[in-house]
Amino acid sequence: FNGGNTDPHPPLRLFPLWISSSIFSISDFSFRFPQFLGLIVMMTMVFKMVNIKLNSLNSWLFGLAAGTIPVLWHSSVIVEQSIWTAIIWSLLLIFIINENEFEDIKFIRWFSLLSIFSLMRASAFVGFIPLLILLFLKKRNEVDFNIKNLMILLSPLIIFLPYFIKTI
Repeated sequence: FNGGNTDPHPPLRLFPLWISSSIFSISDFSFRFPQFLGLIVMMTMVFKMVNIKLNSLNSWLFGLAAGTIPVLWHSSVIVEQSIWTAIIWSLLLIFIINENEFEDIKFIRWFSLLSIFSLMRASAFVGFIPLLILLFLKKRNEVDFNIKNLMILLSPLIIFLPYFIKTI
């Protein structure tokens, strides 16, 4: 009746911990490594996002400043899935602030990332709201609105929607 799983938590919440503990065996390092690695990847992505407008040194400093916010730093070294929501939200907000014109947004990339991160931490689904608003703001000016293209853009939601509906 419940699909074999009545757990209210997302299905991929322990996936990074499983991979690292499989590689490095069961230790404190193996359980803290995925979150810390995610924070390092976030700092690198922030660097790449702001490197367009800032010089290289200032971009690295901005990436380090974004990644060493005390709350992010704390949640990256404990075994807690909240770092994944913090990472995707930080990247999404910096992306939205960094983009002046939304002509070349890779919506399918952001919908895919949000779907995967929502399966790791359920609160990441809130990122769909500003992304959907941006999508509809971009599409309202187009003359040839095609529902087929919209369905392709929203196809990554198929991964997350069954879990989301069951959670509600």
